[in-house]
Parts: sequence; structure tokens; C-alpha cells
Amino acid sequence: MTGNQGKMVAALAVLSMVGCASDGAGSGERDSGERGQMASPSGAAGGGAPAGDTPSTGGTDRSGGTDTSGGTDTSGGTDTSGGTDPSGGTDRRGGDGDGADSSAANVDCSQLPAPENFDDMVATFEDGTGATVVVPDRGGGFYMFNDGTGTQDPAPGALPPAAMMSRCDSVYALCMSGNGFTEWGAGMGTDLGVVAGEDKSSYDASAYSGIAFWGKIADGTSGAVRVSIKDANTAPEGGVCDEAESSGATACNDDWGKAINVTSEWQPYTITFDELRQSGWGAAYDAFEQTAVYSIQFQIGPNLDFDFCIDDLQLVR
Repeated sequence: MTGNQGKMVAALAVLSMVGCASDGAGSGERDSGERGQMASPSGAAGGGAPAGDTPSTGGTDRSGGTDTSGGTDTSGGTDTSGGTDPSGGTDRRGGDGDGADSSAANVDCSQLPAPENFDDMVATFEDGTGATVVVPDRGGGFYMFNDGTGTQDPAPGALPPAAMMSRCDSVYALCMSGNGFTEWGAGMGTDLGVVAGEDKSSYDASAYSGIAFWGKIADGTSGAVRVSIKDANTAPEGGVCDEAESSGATACNDDWGKAINVTSEWQPYTITFDELRQSGWGAAYDAFEQTAVYSIQFQIGPNLDFDFCIDDLQLVR
């Protein structure tokens, strides 16, 4: 058995574990012994894009506004009995199709190892979806969002599929591609707090100093990515800012973030909370509220062609 075949066998084993444990996912249970995550189905009951963001019908909201809840129940396990890849993930490996991503050949896996405490991992995507790791007091599940003027794949809606892109011991990553956006662009993100119906709670991240993840883009596409984190002051759910305003001194969604330049090779990116800054078009606050975090988002601006992937998103102590 080759190394790549071994990775696929391991991934299918994880998928089988997901199927067996899906009944416990909604109650906050998970299999702590597996690298793959149990689905945390924010989309199952009205989750998805942060509540209060304006749907992408053309306004001036730059926050990530398309409602991606979809109403789709993502909590069910995946049937792996058929012998083929059942995850729904997109195969973007290229090359000879043996699982090798050409950009992964020179990756130094030691630059961003998996955390010692698996609860620090937000998402590995090893079940072939945008599901997140189920941890007490943490929820989520990835969603796509955009300004409604261009084309994004996967489109906003149900829990997005992951893509088959081997790197180190990982088989899947979460990717989005698109173009034609002319207002504020497009992105993907996940809530961090528990989602119950339309109600979203914040997550206390005071035990952590920041976030880290692997990222890459396709050759010839934009690597200009803003990583944003919503806290109790900038998220409409926090009740501090005015969600009725699209800009100005009281407007929500001027989130804390940092602009990064992602390359066409897999690279690790670490962003500490003290590096975060607001963009300056909405309500301004003195400091990031680390004890009440709502979501993490990755956004591409307007007038750019993009094909961007992330993997192994984690909280850093």
C-alpha cells in the first residue's frame, strides 16, 4: 500500500466514525480519538451566515451577508458502505489523481502541527464537508457568503463540501472559487458559539492567543485575503452595534481582522488577537472582545478572481 492509498484508507475510516457518531453530534458529543470531526450542524436549524447581516441583494453591507442557512440537516452520518468516496467532497487533486496535490510536495508539516489538545482544532474537513469539531460550548459549521453580484463555488446554501487536496496527513481542505463580484466581494466562515435555531451564542476564547491555519490559492488567482473575527461589539447578535445601519459610527460588521497574502503553495498562517484591527467604516471599539467571539471569516474583495483553500483551522494557546 502506498502512502497516498494509506491516507485515503484513513479518511474513509474517519468517515465511518462520523456515520456511527452522528446521532450524538447535535448534543455536543464527539469522538476525541479521531482526526476527523463530527458535524456541528449550524445549518440544520437556521444557522449559517451571521444573523443580522443583510442578504446579498445589492446594498452596501460588507460583512458577509448572504444567508447560508439553507435549512438543510447536516447532522446525519455519511454512508460509507458503497466502496466509493461517499463524502460529497470535490476532487481537486489534479495530476494523476492519486491524491497528490502538486503544491504539497515541498510542505514542511512541522511548521503547523496539530494541537496537542484536539479541542483546540476548529475544523479539519476530513469528513469531506465544512463541518467543525464538536466541543462543549462551541458550535458552527462553515458557510459561504457574497455580495450577490458574481459567481461563487460552492454557492451559499447548505453545508459546503470539502475538496480532496492531500497535504501532510490531511486528505481534504475547504475551498472556494469565483469572480465577478463588484461590491464588497465574497467569503467563507464559521460561527464559533453554539447555534440553536436562529439564536447564536458567543464563545469565550480568552484561553487562546489567536488562530492558525494552512492556506493556498490556485496559480493566477488573487491571494489577497482578509481574515476577520466577529466579537460581541461588531456582531449584530452582541446587541451593541446597530444592525440597521450599513455604515457609519454605529454600524455592525466592521469586524476585527488582518489582511494576508496567500501563496500558491501550502503555507501555515498564524494571526494573534493583538494583531487584529477594524477596517474603519463602522462602529469603532477600543479592543477586541476576546471573551465573546462569534465567528471567523475569510473574505476576498471585489473585482478579483479567486480560488482559495484553507485546512486545519485551529485556536492557538
